[in-house]
Amino acid sequence: MDDKWFLVASNVSYVVPAIVCLYKMRLGARRRLDGYDGGQLMVLFLFVAFFSSWSYHSCRADLNPSSTYDADIPPCAVCPSDNTVSWAKGLPGASFPMTYQLSRFVDYFLASFTVFMTLLVVIPLHSKLRQFLLILAMVWIVMFLMTGNEAVALLPSLLALILVVVFWWAVACGADDSQGWFTRNKAWAVATVFMIAAVACFLIVKEPYAITHSLWHIFSALAAAFLLMRTATCYQDIRDDVKLPEWCRSLFTDPESCKRYDREFQKCSPW
Repeated sequence: MDDKWFLVASNVSYVVPAIVCLYKMRLGARRRLDGYDGGQLMVLFLFVAFFSSWSYHSCRADLNPSSTYDADIPPCAVCPSDNTVSWAKGLPGASFPMTYQLSRFVDYFLASFTVFMTLLVVIPLHSKLRQFLLILAMVWIVMFLMTGNEAVALLPSLLALILVVVFWWAVACGADDSQGWFTRNKAWAVATVFMIAAVACFLIVKEPYAITHSLWHIFSALAAAFLLMRTATCYQDIRDDVKLPEWCRSLFTDPESCKRYDREFQKCSPW
C-alpha cells in the first residue's frame, strides 16, 4: 500500500467511535448515550471518515505526491474528480469545483468541531449551556480557520477538555458506578493516553507525514471511542448518591433531573 492509500484508509478508524455510539444508544437507561447525541456524533464520525478527511487527503496526495508541505500546492488547484465528494458536483445546481483550499477547510473545520462535540457529549452540561457553546464554537472555528489561524481555532476544544477534566475531578472520579472491571475511570484514563499520543503526532512529530498523520487519525478515533464507552452524560455509571458541588451547579445539570429521566426511560424502553 503506497503512502496515499495508507493515509486515506486510516480514516476508516473513525468508524470505531461511530459503532460505540450505536452500541451505547441501545443500552439501558443507567448506561446509555442519549439517542440524539449519539446520532449526531455518528453522522460526524462517518462523514469525517468517508467524505471530508478522505477527500482532502486524497486530493492532497494526487496534487502533489512528492511533498508533504501545503505551501507546495496551489490553493485554487482543482481536486481530481475521483474522490469521495465527486458525486456532489454532479447534482443539479452544483456550480463550484472542489478546490484544494475548500477541501482543506472542510476537513479542518469538521475535524475540530467533531473533537469539540465529542468532549461536550460525554459530560452532563446544562442543555442551554451546551447549545450556547456549540454555536459559539462553530462560529469561532470558522472565523479563525478562514484567517489561517489554526492554533486559535482549536481553543474551543481546549475549553471542552478543561470542562471534562473539571467534571472528572470534582464529581465523577470518586463516584464511579461502572459495571465490571473496565470502569469509567479506567476508560477515560486510556482515552487520555490516546489523546496525548494523537496531539503528539499532530503537533510535534510531523514527519513522515503519511505515517504520523495516519496515527493522528487512529489515536484520536480510539480516544473518542474510549471516552464514549463510559460516558457521564446525565450521570450514567455514577452512583445514585452523587452530590454535585455547589460551585459546579452553574455548569452541570442536576443529578435529580437525570434520575427522573432514567425512571421514565425504564418505563417505556423496549431494550
